[in-house]
Amino acid sequence: MRHLFTMLAAGAALAAPAARAEDPGQAIRTVISDQIAAFRTQDYARAFGYASPNIQAAFGSPTRFGEMVAHGYSSVLDPAETRFLGHHAEGGHEVQRLMVRGADGRVVLWDYHMVEVDGRWRIDAVTPVQAQGVGV
Repeated sequence: MRHLFTMLAAGAALAAPAARAEDPGQAIRTVISDQIAAFRTQDYARAFGYASPNIQAAFGSPTRFGEMVAHGYSSVLDPAETRFLGHHAEGGHEVQRLMVRGADGRVVLWDYHMVEVDGRWRIDAVTPVQAQGVGV
C-alpha cells in the first residue's frame, strides 16, 4: 500500500508540470510582446521570425513583411500601450486578443491567431476586432 501511494504521488508530481505546460497563454503573450518589441526598433528581420511559415512564404522577406505591417497594422509598430485580454481556441488556432493604444490615442483590438510550429508559437494571422453594438 505504501508503494502504491508513493507511485501515485510521483505520478501526480509529474502530471502537474505537464498540465501547466498545456496552457499556452504565457508563451503566446511572450511571442506577441517580442514581435512588438522588434517592430519598435524597426528590426523587421526579428519580427518576421515570429511569423508562421505561411506568413513568411506569403511575404517572402522581412522588408516586404515590414511594409505590410506599416500599411495595414501601423498601431503595433510603436504602441503607446498594449494590454492582453482573453485568449481562446478557435479553428485549430489559439487566439489571443490584444488591445493597442496608438501614439494618436486611438484604441484598436486585434486577434492574434497563433499556431505551434516545431514546439514554438508563431503568429499565423492578425485580424481586427469589430466594435460590438456600434451601428447606425
